[in-house]
Amino acid sequence: MRQAAPWLVPGQIEAIADAAHEAGFPVHLDGARVFNAAVALGVDVRELTRSVDSVSVCLSKGLSAPVGSLVAGTKAFVDRANRVRRSLGGAMRQAGIIAAPGLVALRTMIPRLQEDHDNARRFAERVAALRGLPWTSRRCRATSSMWTWAGSASTPRPLRRTCASAVCAACQAWAPPCGS
Repeated sequence: MRQAAPWLVPGQIEAIADAAHEAGFPVHLDGARVFNAAVALGVDVRELTRSVDSVSVCLSKGLSAPVGSLVAGTKAFVDRANRVRRSLGGAMRQAGIIAAPGLVALRTMIPRLQEDHDNARRFAERVAALRGLPWTSRRCRATSSMWTWAGSASTPRPLRRTCASAVCAACQAWAPPCGS
């Protein structure tokens, strides 16, 4: 099963994982922004990942590392993922210098994600106050990623599709799509 934003809450993840496991399927969590989700939901990231077999995490989405991703799972799974990555040209030589910002991100940026969410909420409130935009923030839970669409033909072209990389991909998890 593929689930794009909105985020799933721990109970939903467990139910999906249980059903998949009963049918004999492993479950992988594409956790590109799993730390953002954990902060927005007020749960430990382990709660979101405990029932899955493997997870990938992006260090550059929300955590401010310039590049990098992590994959976690069984040793056999991680070894296979590394072999496939290398066979597709994904290996890097002398990667230590670029790995250092990933460690900094994991150690220092996760606690700052709430600050990002707070800034996103303030941004969403200000965007919602703009005249002529058919979008409202009152039904959206602001997070650090936000897509807004202004669908009116009378809306100036630059505002018709505004990606404000500071507000709510999770919006649909708590309410209908913004602007509806």
